[in-house]
Amino acid sequence: MKNSLIETFNQNAWTKENFDFLQDFIPANEGSLACFDFDNTLIKNDLGERVMLSLLDDGLEHFQGLFSSYFKEPKVADSFYKDRFKNPKAFTSFVFSEYERIRIEEGLERAYRWTSFIFSGWKEEDFRLYVKKVWDEQKELPKSEAALPFLEMKELIAFLLENSWDIYVLTASPEQAIQEAVYDFGISPQKVIGMRLVSNLEGDSTPGISEPYTYGKGKVEAIKKFIKKVPCLAFGDSINDFPMLTYARKAVLFDRGDENLKTECKKAGIYIQKPFY
Repeated sequence: MKNSLIETFNQNAWTKENFDFLQDFIPANEGSLACFDFDNTLIKNDLGERVMLSLLDDGLEHFQGLFSSYFKEPKVADSFYKDRFKNPKAFTSFVFSEYERIRIEEGLERAYRWTSFIFSGWKEEDFRLYVKKVWDEQKELPKSEAALPFLEMKELIAFLLENSWDIYVLTASPEQAIQEAVYDFGISPQKVIGMRLVSNLEGDSTPGISEPYTYGKGKVEAIKKFIKKVPCLAFGDSINDFPMLTYARKAVLFDRGDENLKTECKKAGIYIQKPFY
């Protein structure tokens, strides 16, 4: 058992119950598997959403399909698309309003899947460079607005790694986007499983999603398909993560105000942690 706990893993904003559990459980299960959500779990705010909004503000310069086909009102969509460089904020607002409509009418998973066209049309290396720019920009924003790592989670990851745990990130955001951010945690980008867009013969990403898509039960399906082990620990913050949390031996929910989710997690014996912000 390692003895470097105090150097790397401090209580900070963890509840005493959760901190005591983690500081005992992690060394006692050395070499096990831990699975994490990313947005609002490892970091404050949502990097996937920041990338999406940046792409929209920039006018979807790489998008190759028929834009209007993704909208309930194609003619209105065409009008906004034609003027996207003249009025980028109106364009972004219009697209985001369609996302919200789909979320309300068809559910969050359907809305997440719908966004795939926004991230399409890129060569892999170019997209990674774009995401890195967005990620680096977060460090220049006021801390209250930025998408940045939680200190508590960086320390937790370091403690897990010291105890030889295998760490994976399961995210509904584009896989390549989150791969560019996990370096800050010392996690290998190859240990990120997320939205994977199918590429065409020219090597450009398309809106097609390679299944299983890592939303809800899809996170568990991805664990079974790619990792082939049951997590000893899992961490998440939303209903999207609930199947993964209940699949793991032990889990922690970051409570962001969904009372129904909190109740179900308590019934399942999942630890509840108030957010770090």
